[in-house]
Amino acid sequence: MASVIDSVGGNDNDGVNDGATIGVSGKILTAYDFSSNNHVDISGASSTLNNSFPGAYTMSAWVYLDEHTGSYKNVFFQDATNGDRGWWIDNNGKIFAQVAPQTGSTVNYSTGVSFASGAWIHIGMTAVANGTTFFYVNGSAVYNSSSPATLRDTYTISGISHMGAQPWNGKIDEVGIWSRVLSGDEMLSLTNAGAGLPFSSMS
Repeated sequence: MASVIDSVGGNDNDGVNDGATIGVSGKILTAYDFSSNNHVDISGASSTLNNSFPGAYTMSAWVYLDEHTGSYKNVFFQDATNGDRGWWIDNNGKIFAQVAPQTGSTVNYSTGVSFASGAWIHIGMTAVANGTTFFYVNGSAVYNSSSPATLRDTYTISGISHMGAQPWNGKIDEVGIWSRVLSGDEMLSLTNAGAGLPFSSMS
């Protein structure tokens, strides 16, 4: 079963909204719209996966960036004084991530994949401890690398992080977190040839 966060509602793990605009037109029905330091706290949803960590997980979302201003933009992150963990668009407009082990240093992934503003894009990441971390854009695997021996979850959508990355400037929709690795075929299915499928279609 997926732990999910979505602006449509009707789910057990909707997260706690702190200032994001709700109900704007999304990829599928409605979405959250982010600016400034508003964010959604998903620690409650993430905590439902704690029994599966440090095993495996999948995160995915539809994201729409209004404009890239040259600074890091947060999609998901866990803020920490010893380094942030999560997904960003970096200052060069590339998809960048850090995956945190339960102990030890974070692992950086610079995918080198450019992110286009002004369009809905589906992004996803799967990770398995002591295995491989895969990154997906619009259902296609664009990057993979070795995973840490243990994994840690993430807690916030958008917002300003301790290390200075800036909040998302745009919309985020259909955020899903799974306590397993979705296959490449499943990640492709979520895009539904660009039309999108609700996260609830994937258990």
